Amino acid sequence: MIYQNEDLLEEIKNKVLQSIVLEDAVKLIGKVDHRELPYWFSAANFFISGSLSEGSGYALLEAMACGCIPVVTAIPSFEKITEKGKYGYLFPPGDVETLAQLLENLHTLPIEKERLRIEKYFREKLSFQSIAESLGEVINQL
Repeated sequence: MIYQNEDLLEEIKNKVLQSIVLEDAVKLIGKVDHRELPYWFSAANFFISGSLSEGSGYALLEAMACGCIPVVTAIPSFEKITEKGKYGYLFPPGDVETLAQLLENLHTLPIEKERLRIEKYFREKLSFQSIAESLGEVINQL
């Protein structure tokens, strides 16, 4: 887990220590320099965010560029980026039970195939190049 503040750190540590599965699977990393994020995203299968609001969703976009599968809150910016969950998984903000069920169901997901699908979608629709090309088409039509 990469995180920016430690507000819930003690609760998270206690939760991780209560489960052998979590203890083996969760590593608490903390704050990471922005330039190092691509290495972390490329090594991860999922990008999970419980954010209640985002103006843009840059971290989600960066993760998708590296093939991370989004598991994020159903807030407007994340719904737009994932095309309402077509390219990722959405859960209601604050709904821990739905998130837990969603994560449990992901164990059957063909991860490599899904990572490639997410990365391809990012390149074709969300990358700087694809946005510039779309904007260029609009400008040419005008």
